[in-house]
Amino acid sequence: MGLSAGLYAVATASENFPQFESATDVHNLLEKKSRLLGAEIRMLEQRRQALRAMEKARDAVYGELAASVAMLTSSANALTASLNDAEMPDQVGAAFDGNLESLDRLENVTAALITNFHCWRAAWEQYALTCNRAKILKAEMSAAEPLVDA
Repeated sequence: MGLSAGLYAVATASENFPQFESATDVHNLLEKKSRLLGAEIRMLEQRRQALRAMEKARDAVYGELAASVAMLTSSANALTASLNDAEMPDQVGAAFDGNLESLDRLENVTAALITNFHCWRAAWEQYALTCNRAKILKAEMSAAEPLVDA
C-alpha cells in the first residue's frame, strides 16, 4: 500500500480529517493539533488553579460559618437568659443587639458561601469543558498516528 493510498484510507475512515495530498499536509495538520493540544493543557492548568483558589476560599468561609454559628448560639443563650431574668431588664437590649449582630454576621457568611458556590460551579464547568476539548484533540491526534506510520 503506497503512502497516498494509506493516507486516503485513513482519512476517509475518519470524518475529522480531510483528504491529504502529501505528507506535508499531514505534518501541518498534526502540528496545528499539537499547538491546540498545548494550549488546552495550559488552559487546564489555569482552570485547575482557579478551582484550587475557589476551594481555599470556600474552606475559609466555612471556618467563618462555624465561628458565626458558635457566636449565634452564644448570643441566643445570652438573650434567653436575660429574658428569663426579670431582675435585669437593662441587659435585654444588649442581648438583642448581640443577637442581631450574630444574625447579620451569619447572613453575610451565607451570602459569601452562595457566591463562592456559584463561582466554584462555574470554574468546575469550565474545567470539565476544557478536559473534554483536550480529550477530543488527543483522540484526533491518536487517530492521525496511522497517517504518520503509513
